[in-house]
Amino acid sequence: MKNIRQFRTAAAHALDLLMPRTCWLTGAPIQNGGVPLIPGIQEELAALVQGRYCHRCGADRLPGTASCPFCPNRRLGIAEIIRVGAYAHPLKELITQFKFSRHWGLAPLLAAQMAEAWRRAGQPRMDVLVPIPLHWRREFGRGFNQSRELARFLGRQIGVTAYDGLVRRKSSGQQATALSVHQRRENLRGAFASKPVDWSGQEVWLVDDVCTTGSTLHAAAGAFAALPGEFQPARINAIVLAVTGLKTATRGM
Repeated sequence: MKNIRQFRTAAAHALDLLMPRTCWLTGAPIQNGGVPLIPGIQEELAALVQGRYCHRCGADRLPGTASCPFCPNRRLGIAEIIRVGAYAHPLKELITQFKFSRHWGLAPLLAAQMAEAWRRAGQPRMDVLVPIPLHWRREFGRGFNQSRELARFLGRQIGVTAYDGLVRRKSSGQQATALSVHQRRENLRGAFASKPVDWSGQEVWLVDDVCTTGSTLHAAAGAFAALPGEFQPARINAIVLAVTGLKTATRGM
């Protein structure tokens, strides 16, 4: 599968050289090369990255609030979260193109946004990036694991090792949007396991594309918590592309 993905990625890059580059979202020609987004989309994306959010749960910081109103009802199992932005235009469309239209060339661009979000967060210590694994059936159908690609390119850009330290034992079934928070949490119970690695003293950062209910991050963090105490990480954190709106789904998360 890895060889197939590498061939397809190389073919996509070769096609870019043979044909005029166009914007990933609008289809408009890119005049001067570089980032395959028109200036207007780049400006909207930059504005999204600058949005204020809670670094404990990833929720938007509401104007005029001194503390996050969502944290008391959320249990993510992580100490800190860094996000690029809310799950909104144009980030939402870029993620969709990346995941479901097999536009693998978006991985470096999206990873660069994650690197910028990390810098804006004060460049907290990162010892290892651990992508959230897909169930093998879903990865086979999609052709790649988007979280692994993001971790790989992000690691290159900020000088941190990306390592597949988790294995997926079972699928979560339905998509998170079709389930309640409780159902999602139950479906993911025991879904992940840590590889037999000594994580002691390390700042582990889980990497995913979208945090919807927080259940996936919670389950992945639980895999580390299930290790003997002497092998557990110093802290478990997460860096994601987007966090969905949390006003309608906060209880028990």
